[in-house]
Amino acid sequence: ISAPANGLVVVGVIASDADGGVALVKRDANASPAVLRAGETVAPGVTLRKITREFVEVDVHGRIERARVGED
Repeated sequence: ISAPANGLVVVGVIASDADGGVALVKRDANASPAVLRAGETVAPGVTLRKITREFVEVDVHGRIERARVGED
């Protein structure tokens, strides 16, 4: 598991044990942020898998990657 190489920027997260929470994600540094839940599509071939307080986990064309809040 590595940091996304696809330009994904995690602006913030609201993690929740009850419903998994939401992540505020930008597809790249210049994109507008989107509010997403686990299972939703970030971009073609990129799906948000898991949201925690420390990071989000994404499936990038079958490869699992992690991004920390504020990491770009």
